[in-house]
Amino acid sequence: MNGFSRRSGVAALAAIVSLCVVPMDAHALATITEFPVASSMGPGPITGSTNGFVWFAEPNDDTIGRISPTGAVTEYPLPDSYQEPRGIAAGPSGTVWFTETGSHTGSEGIGRIDASGTITEFPLPDGSVPYGIALGPDGNMWFTELFGRIGMITPSGTATTFPARLQNEPLNIVSGPDGALWFTEDGIVNGGTGAIGRITTSGDLTEYLLPTPSGHDSGAGDIAVGPDGNLWFTWVTLDPTQPLATASHSVGQITPSGTITEFPVSAGGGWPPGGIAAGPDGNLWFAQGHANSIGRLSTSGVLTEYTVPTTDGFPIDVTVGSDGNVWFSEANASKIGRVNLVAPAPTIESFAPAFGAVGTSVVINGTSFIGDLGHLQRRDGSLCHQLRHQDHGHGSERGDQRNDQGHDYRRLGDQRGELHGRRDPPENREAESGEASCR
Repeated sequence: MNGFSRRSGVAALAAIVSLCVVPMDAHALATITEFPVASSMGPGPITGSTNGFVWFAEPNDDTIGRISPTGAVTEYPLPDSYQEPRGIAAGPSGTVWFTETGSHTGSEGIGRIDASGTITEFPLPDGSVPYGIALGPDGNMWFTELFGRIGMITPSGTATTFPARLQNEPLNIVSGPDGALWFTEDGIVNGGTGAIGRITTSGDLTEYLLPTPSGHDSGAGDIAVGPDGNLWFTWVTLDPTQPLATASHSVGQITPSGTITEFPVSAGGGWPPGGIAAGPDGNLWFAQGHANSIGRLSTSGVLTEYTVPTTDGFPIDVTVGSDGNVWFSEANASKIGRVNLVAPAPTIESFAPAFGAVGTSVVINGTSFIGDLGHLQRRDGSLCHQLRHQDHGHGSERGDQRNDQGHDYRRLGDQRGELHGRRDPPENREAESGEASCR
């Protein structure tokens, strides 16, 4: 943007405003925004993607949906009824893959949808009952089969099921930091001890039982790679002779060598914690259905909970979007929620004066301004920006120089792509409300 032009010896003030997205203060209380979804029984599993959208499955509507960073929802019905997509994950080349359990006489298989909404299905043999799915380190999609096996499907649709029979019912799966696939096992459904499983791309299987008190059953639900290079998972332990409300809920950590550590969390009621994901802030984020909250757990075990605005929304799964925010699905409320970890881009509504001498203060009105790049948000929602550079008669060239050097934009990371500008000294910022000039 050209910042200056010459007009009768007076410098025109073209407000150089950076429409940047930056991380919020890690210590600030994150806010939640909700977006309605046209679902009869609510969205279920949810995933980020490389195509800019967050994608989700609606098992009871036989539909795959996507939501843009601004909240625009598009839904794509599956070709047939009762296919029940239960797992969803980003795949290669901007595609998204999902499982079709076919648990009510529908066909079983693996589905793929591209950014344009084109759906391709790959049938599996009867009795496969695929559930969780994830992109593997080998570029193939790996999935669990509820009756105790792990499968793999190539991008072209060739599926393989590994013969090793698991001790429990496998649920969700993720590509681990060691080049293997890691998955959760639910022991509760069969009255036993849950486990975390590991399978190599060649099919070698290892299982790690959850530490479980005598006389209790346990199970692991969802799993993710943490910022510390370990695997993190949701976990429930219960006494089968007692009401479900007495179950203990935890988030577990397992190292690549198999050492398990338990972090108790409050989940409310009897429903265990749901999906889990590693956030861009270095914490683990997970859904707590009956508590109607989103949990944030540090790698040292510090727990923070954020209540979902909709009463009884029942958050069930979480993911991280390409915008750097945490997104979640609400099964009871038919909504997609977003935990706002990244400040939205500012919107400029007006600024004045439009022209003036160099050094004149400009009051800019709009929304979502943050204290950065020489700007400081006023309490009334406006910001004050002072042009302090000397005009040496270079016209628009001077504006380019300011834009390149004065702000010194830097990219903080490929994953979120935020921009950050060098702050101006405190004496050049306006900290009070009203229409006073910048100091």
